[in-house]
Amino acid sequence: ILRFDRIVMLDDGLWILDYKRNYLPSQQEDYQAQLQHYRNAVAKLYPAQTINTALITVDGRLWLLNPC
Repeated sequence: ILRFDRIVMLDDGLWILDYKRNYLPSQQEDYQAQLQHYRNAVAKLYPAQTINTALITVDGRLWLLNPC
């Protein structure tokens, strides 16, 4: 079972958003793996959609974590 914090459907694709208290560069690899897992699951349901992923921290910052 996967629990996404939020999925937003827009005309140009989907956004998977995960809320975090803070974001440190040392956490990037773990968060990228987490969001890749979410992206893979959503891609099975919406194969024709562009899927973007990002973190939102409590200070309101948006951290894009799309695959490299």
